[in-house]
Amino acid sequence: MYRKDYHVTVKHLSPIQFSRYHETPKEEKEEPGAYDRRTWREKAYYSEERSHVLITGDALTTMIMAGAHRLKKKVPGGNRALFGNVFKGGVTVASPMTIGRADAIVANTVNVSAKGISSLTGSPGTMVARTFPMLHAWGGTYRVHVWRPEITIDVLREHLEFAHMFIGLGSFRPQNGRNFGRATVVSVEEVKQVRAQ
Repeated sequence: MYRKDYHVTVKHLSPIQFSRYHETPKEEKEEPGAYDRRTWREKAYYSEERSHVLITGDALTTMIMAGAHRLKKKVPGGNRALFGNVFKGGVTVASPMTIGRADAIVANTVNVSAKGISSLTGSPGTMVARTFPMLHAWGGTYRVHVWRPEITIDVLREHLEFAHMFIGLGSFRPQNGRNFGRATVVSVEEVKQVRAQ
């Protein structure tokens, strides 16, 4: 079975903001605005001891696949085959990436649609103030598993650079017409596999 692993290191180009769904119980008679102001930190992902902020492996995998589909690069000798289909199931990120300390999180309050409708895609209707956790400076290293030989290190790097720039991570990201969650790819390094003797 084909498999290669790579360590990918990225550094922020714009702040990152989070909007994870959480089920923190409401206090008795607590209004939605008050609930949001009390629980805004819960919208980010944290390490088990809550000392660091994380990006999940699923979020990274989804970003990479979305970038591959949008980039629309042809597979050499693939008779019109596109790398978007090769990356789907051909690349995974199994573990989260640590991107910063939890005490660096700040509150960012913005007006958003009460119905969750983007002002870029339709009439948002009633606007309400909501607070989201944000990191201004962030970055880290994650491990990519590649399962297809067509995805060479050069192909992988090109797709990662596109995904981190034009798809992005978190909420209000470039994929959705915003600017948060952009990053530059600092390095892509193959992880040498140690075979058991």
